[in-house]
Amino acid sequence: MRHIEVNGQPLDVETATRLIPLPHGHFTAAQVRGNRIAGWQHHLRRLREASREMFGWAHEDEHVTRLVQAALAADGRGDASLRVIMATPKRDEPDVLVVVDDPVDMTPAPPLRTRTARYERELPWVKHLATMGLLRAHHQAHAAGVDDLIFVDHGGVVLEGSIWNLALWDGDGVTWPAGPVLDGVTQQLVRDNLDVPQRHRAVRVDELDGFRGAFFLNSQCACQPIGAIDAVEYAVPPDAVAAFERAWGRVSWAPLTAYLT
Repeated sequence: MRHIEVNGQPLDVETATRLIPLPHGHFTAAQVRGNRIAGWQHHLRRLREASREMFGWAHEDEHVTRLVQAALAADGRGDASLRVIMATPKRDEPDVLVVVDDPVDMTPAPPLRTRTARYERELPWVKHLATMGLLRAHHQAHAAGVDDLIFVDHGGVVLEGSIWNLALWDGDGVTWPAGPVLDGVTQQLVRDNLDVPQRHRAVRVDELDGFRGAFFLNSQCACQPIGAIDAVEYAVPPDAVAAFERAWGRVSWAPLTAYLT
């Protein structure tokens, strides 16, 4: 069951009518396990920086943390999916929406089949609510019989997945495609804890067949294998899986009280 609070109060019809549709805003998403969250400081920075860019103003980190803590306590689940949305019908002080929902199984699914699509998100470094183009491309991919898609720019440079970051395995380390993309929190946490070589460079579509494996990372899975990108087929390298699992195993999960003074 979904629990929603706005500025610390349960969502009511009047507030919903004012906010929906949400024309201007951004968000972050996380999994909660045992009342703990991985990398909450990264989520706070994302919300703070995006608010300053979109609204010219940002809520204090502690205020946001207390609103999230209160919503989680009111919901009562120690394990949950969490979404924090900053939105406003105008360009003014944003409302803080906290959505608590059922937890997702973070176990990787079977390898996914993906295809590339020429698409570049507006303000790609912001996790914003303007997702019409993204959703349209995603629906087209499903209609074509694939699981998901990977965005490339008009020059053929690989960017990111629909709602995830892409990691490419070259046999002994990870290559992170460079470009105008969202620096996902899970990507940051894994990147900070990997014990194998890492490279961050532009990758062209015609280079994809030179890699041994591909994975996507987001708040719901830190190591989802990709079995195909267009006509390029990938196995699931055990050494790559082990490297990602070691990295994710080193990530610290902390209660929100750790971020309060």
